[in-house]
Amino acid sequence: MEKTAMIRDLLFCLDMERRQTLRPKFEKLGLTPGQPGVLKALLKKTEITQKELAQMCHVDQTTLSRNLDKLVQLGYVERKTDEECRRCFLISLTPTGSEKAKEVSIVFQELEKRLTNGFSEEEQKMLYSYLERMLCNLRNEEVSL
Repeated sequence: MEKTAMIRDLLFCLDMERRQTLRPKFEKLGLTPGQPGVLKALLKKTEITQKELAQMCHVDQTTLSRNLDKLVQLGYVERKTDEECRRCFLISLTPTGSEKAKEVSIVFQELEKRLTNGFSEEEQKMLYSYLERMLCNLRNEEVSL
C-alpha cells in the first residue's frame, strides 16, 4: 500500500474512532452530533453572528441553523437580532447552556488527553504542525511556520 493511502486510511480510522468515542458521552449529555461543537465554540465568544459561528464550527449556515433551532428549544442558546444588521442574528449561550458547554469542553479535553497519551510536548507540537500543514494543503493555503 502506498504511503498516501496509508495516511488517508489512518486519518479515516482515527476520525471514526473519535466519533465512536464521543457519541455516547454526548448522548449522555442529551446532545446530538454537531451540537457539542457549537456549544464549545460559543464558550470562546460571548456573542457571535450566525455566519461567524458557522465558520468557527466548519459547517454551512443551513446545518448550523438546524442545530441552533434545537439548542434554542433546549434552552442552551439564544438568538437576538443584531442591531447593526437587522437580517443577522447574534448567538449566545444561556446560563444553562454555559454549564452544558463546560461539560462538553471537559469531554473534549479528556479526548485530547487520551489522544496524546505517551506523546512528549515536542511530539505534540510536531504532530500539530504536520496536521496543520495537511489541512492547509487541502485548503491550498500557505502554512505559517
